[in-house]
Amino acid sequence: VEVPSSTIYLTFVVRDDGVVCDPQVVAGADCEQARERLISMLKSMPLWEPGRQRGKPVNVRYTLPVRIHWK
Repeated sequence: VEVPSSTIYLTFVVRDDGVVCDPQVVAGADCEQARERLISMLKSMPLWEPGRQRGKPVNVRYTLPVRIHWK
């Protein structure tokens, strides 16, 4: 039996100090509860390794696809 699934796309910035900020759901989530839960998850993440340009930490925007399998 195949479980229905969908992909939700999140975008966020990893600042030069490793903090995840400005999380947004950009596509794929019609359910407000799913959006809120994913944004909450991003806000509670530990520090990330910041991007580097010419050896110095810089802010980087990421788009992250999240695959959800519905039960």
